[in-house]
Parts: sequence; structure tokens; C-alpha cells
Amino acid sequence: MPLNPGNQTLTFNPPGQFSVDRLHTVPASSGLSSFTLTLCCNLQGMTVKDRIEDTAYAEATDKAFTPYNANTSAVTAEWYIQDAAGAKYRILGTHNTPDQWGRFYQCQFIVKKETG
Repeated sequence: MPLNPGNQTLTFNPPGQFSVDRLHTVPASSGLSSFTLTLCCNLQGMTVKDRIEDTAYAEATDKAFTPYNANTSAVTAEWYIQDAAGAKYRILGTHNTPDQWGRFYQCQFIVKKETG
């Protein structure tokens, strides 16, 4: 985990798909909206060691680090992150990092770069 998360601009977009259950079909992103973070964000490549230690994310290509706030705490798997260069990443999982008192101060998103 980086001590200085960086200053990249990342845009978070909710999933556009629909979730279907037995009774009805509802938008998966109902009530959620896109937001952009411009400070304290960083995108780093995944290492082979990271993939081996957590095989659930073996297909991940990168990790994104952001400050913990009301927006980032609502982000879940299947959201998308877009960087300033226009590259799009699908979120596979999230990890929140607590401080010594148990308060979250940083979010880590395990992402896969989308191609095509």
C-alpha cells in the first residue's frame, strides 16, 4: 500500500447492467451516480505475488488507491474506473484499510483493465 497515494484523476461509474431476480428486473445502478476524485488517487499494476496471495483476483491487472469517503465507501464490484488517459477498468473487489483506531482512511480497489 502506498504511503503517498498520488494525484491521479479517477472517475468512478456505476454499472449500467440490470440485475434480474425472480420477481422483477431493476437497474443495478439505481440511485447511484458517477463521481470524480482528483487528489490522493493512484493506479498501480498488480504483481505476480499479489495474484498468487489472493487467487480470487488472479485476473486483476491493477490496484487503485483512494481516500475513504462517502462516495468511495459506496463503490462495489462491477463499477468502472476511468483514468485521465481514458483507460477503463472494471472493479473486481474492494478492500478498506483502517487506522490504529479502526477508522477507515483508504480504499483499495482490485481492478481489471478492459480492452476492446
